[in-house]
Amino acid sequence: MKIKLQLLLKYFLCVDGGFFRKSYLFQILSIYFGTLIITLTFSIIDGMEHQIYNKIKSFNYDYIYTVKSTEMDSYQDYNNYGISTLVKCKTLDKEEFTLNLISYHNFNEFINEKISDHLMYENNYINNNNVIIGKTLSDNYNILIGDSINIGDILNINSITGYYKSKDFVVSDIYDFKFLNYDNDNIFIKYDNVLFTRNNVDLFYNNQVKHENIPMEATLNKYNTILSSIRFEKYIYISLGILTILISCIMIFNNTILVLIEKRKQLNLLVNLGLSVHKINFFNFVNNLMLSIFFSILSIITVYLIILLNTYFKVIDMIFMYSPFTTIPMTISFDKVCFILCLVSALTLLSTMFSIYVVKTKYVER
Repeated sequence: MKIKLQLLLKYFLCVDGGFFRKSYLFQILSIYFGTLIITLTFSIIDGMEHQIYNKIKSFNYDYIYTVKSTEMDSYQDYNNYGISTLVKCKTLDKEEFTLNLISYHNFNEFINEKISDHLMYENNYINNNNVIIGKTLSDNYNILIGDSINIGDILNINSITGYYKSKDFVVSDIYDFKFLNYDNDNIFIKYDNVLFTRNNVDLFYNNQVKHENIPMEATLNKYNTILSSIRFEKYIYISLGILTILISCIMIFNNTILVLIEKRKQLNLLVNLGLSVHKINFFNFVNNLMLSIFFSILSIITVYLIILLNTYFKVIDMIFMYSPFTTIPMTISFDKVCFILCLVSALTLLSTMFSIYVVKTKYVER
């Protein structure tokens, strides 16, 4: 049996002179790099998409109603309420900038249940004169904890005098959300502030609640375009990886046909040694499948090594140093590994089956 296996390996992997069939090298490399592209894509882009979604969800409630403030009592079961408005800010150094101010009535609930993991100082004492700003805003204007900034209600400016109400707020904490310039453009205060009164108020819900008057809108909808763009980019890279594996399948097809045509004499010898044609075809399947699976697993192991290198030496972070992430989120789930291996196995088996069919119908039967 050992001799038969050795003959089979030589039959499949070597040319007539006993040297390794070089065309297998292209097959192996295509499988390796195709799997590498797909695995890296799942690892990086899935990790980025997951982190972006979680951050967006942390800073937003799932659903929102916008209603007249006088009609609030007719709505129930909301988790929070407040307003979002454009304001002008001034620092102690007289630097001016406009940004979006978001207020919540239950401000401590918003902090504890939503953004606590993103706060740098976790200051639990918040009053009506406090404001939470983003880290990018803090760095750009050198605003630190305990500093004051003047916030003006420019949407209610007097068109004749140019006057608008303003008030000084003390920075109580700083949050970190370096994505889409979010922590440079948004600040948070308590809603209980007469400076920013509005006719309309936003009601926030963690779960969708049907209401007969106003349709519910998902607050994450405005970010769907971003998430869809990330997914589209992922599909492009995965398609490139699959194309590379398909090129390998073409090489498998060609190699299998070459082996079966060139080695008819060896085939007859193996048959005389007691191996049936069906067994030889079976070993052909096994040979191609083992080569593909082995180098696919080797490629997946390479990705895990890259993840480890990034964890300890930041090699990927240095390549994407201008990304909105402090550390590039890289992960690969077991179900994605199974999907990749099943994909490679299915394409390899189909390619081998088709090549055997072609040889049988076009060459053997003649």
